Amino acid sequence: MKHSLTALLLTLALFCCLLTGCGPTPGTEPDDSNSGGVSAPKLQPSIVMESFSAYHDAAGEDVARYVFRATNPNTAYSVSRARVDLTLKDAAGNVQETTYFMLQTIAPGDTVRFAYTYKCKKGVPASAAYTQPSTTASSFQPSAENVRSSDLHAVVTGHSTTSGLNYTVISGTVRNLSKYTCNRTRVSVILKKNGKVVSSDFVLLTTPIPSGKESSFFISHASDIGFDPAETEVVAIPW
Repeated sequence: MKHSLTALLLTLALFCCLLTGCGPTPGTEPDDSNSGGVSAPKLQPSIVMESFSAYHDAAGEDVARYVFRATNPNTAYSVSRARVDLTLKDAAGNVQETTYFMLQTIAPGDTVRFAYTYKCKKGVPASAAYTQPSTTASSFQPSAENVRSSDLHAVVTGHSTTSGLNYTVISGTVRNLSKYTCNRTRVSVILKKNGKVVSSDFVLLTTPIPSGKESSFFISHASDIGFDPAETEVVAIPW
């Protein structure tokens, strides 16, 4: 009789469980903070150095100039504030100095190209090395109103060199084709000779560009690097 009563109680407990349903084990719920309620891993962004040049320019400064290409492989998250460390070396391969910069927001699945310049403190370096971007948990944000690099259309409209100055002023415009406002825009000019990158420069526009509007930019670049409009590339990205 005692065994029969125990079996009956177990059966009733099982029946109640079936009626009420059983929730998932704590900690196993999918992360549905991204679109579609589908769990997505947070993938690290990657970066490639397309070109590097360094020289003592006409303004008397030792400058290292880079062109980078960075990719966000995530489809559900934008990535921001990712750190890239740079190492400058002399001709013998010894470390001359180090620095770093922070990647700003890259939309999900987007690839951005941009120039970076650094005023060297210990002479003209012979080579440069870099690390892949490092992130923190706050670097990943669910996809929202992200402007993509393809949404920004930049063109060079003119250039001029003032007598007595060592700079060429490169001017142009950026139009925002996105349906969102671009709050900060990085405009890079990439100068080439016979198809090969010989120098680069950039300017950061901090005035927001509303959807469908355009903004002007001016970049003062050392004039010891010849400016050829036919071999100059201009790129604008959200930053």
